[in-house]
Amino acid sequence: MVVLVNDIPGSPRVEFSPTVSVLASVVNSIGVQIRNSLSVFKRIPELLTNKKSTQLPIHQSIEADDEVKKIKNQISSGMTNNAAHLQTYLKTWDTYREIWEINKDSFIRRYQRLKPAVSSFDADIAR
Repeated sequence: MVVLVNDIPGSPRVEFSPTVSVLASVVNSIGVQIRNSLSVFKRIPELLTNKKSTQLPIHQSIEADDEVKKIKNQISSGMTNNAAHLQTYLKTWDTYREIWEINKDSFIRRYQRLKPAVSSFDADIAR
């Protein structure tokens, strides 16, 4: 979602909600959360014999898998590519920047003092 953020008074800007950095953080933290979830699983021989397995724990085996590494790299590069596309999209809003940057009260007062003709007023509204 694109929103107008005015967290610094007098300097509003167009931003995504959630921000690109928050989105990247969420996506990147999912891998850690999956790893933590899988770390509690034990191998069946370990459960049946109550002996420590000599094999890697399941979550480490999955992390070491080449396909999993490949998928993680694809997700990371996809996030980087999307961030570039999102920044390009934000720039499309620059043509409308004067709508939120101009002080509307002073603009209306100045416009009122000019007392424009009806045709000029109509043209300004159309613009």
